Amino acid sequence: MSQFRYLLLFLMIAVLPAWAQPTTETPQGEAELRRLGSINGVALHCGYVGQVRRIKSAIIETVPKQRHYGALFEQATHEGFLEFVEARRPCPTEVTVAADVDAAVERLLQAFP
Repeated sequence: MSQFRYLLLFLMIAVLPAWAQPTTETPQGEAELRRLGSINGVALHCGYVGQVRRIKSAIIETVPKQRHYGALFEQATHEGFLEFVEARRPCPTEVTVAADVDAAVERLLQAFP
C-alpha cells in the first residue's frame, strides 16, 4: 500500500507544474511577440545592441514565462533577421528602430496587461 502512495505522490508532483502554469495565450499577444521578434532580427543585423536589450527586457517584464512564448519570439527573430538580410535593404537608423520598438512595446503591454 505504501508503494501506491509514493507512486500517487510522485504523479501529483510531476503534474503540478503543468497545473501551475497559466494558459493565457492570446492571439494579440502572439502577434505582438512576432512583431517584436522581427524588429529584434533587424536590430541584431544592424548592430543596435541597445534596442535588442530594450526588447528583451520588455518581454521579460511583460510576457508570462512560458516556453511557447520564448520559442515564438526566437523564431520570429530568426525569420526577421533572414528576411532582412535576403532583402538586402540598408539598415534603418537607430532612431527609427527605437521608434518601432517603442510602438511595439506599447502594443505588447496592451496585449499582456
